[in-house]
Amino acid sequence: MNIFIVVLLCLTGVAIAEQCGRQAGGKLCPNNLCCSQWGWCGSTDEYCSP
Repeated sequence: MNIFIVVLLCLTGVAIAEQCGRQAGGKLCPNNLCCSQWGWCGSTDEYCSP
């Protein structure tokens, strides 16, 4: 049962992630999040570093 919950939470996190930039037709990230070089929104160094 616990493993099911972990898998479900992981899948939910992926589904919530938003695309941005070139990969999404120039779309910007909401809530002042950064757009990574791969076109995903986030707030860590992986998303905000050039």
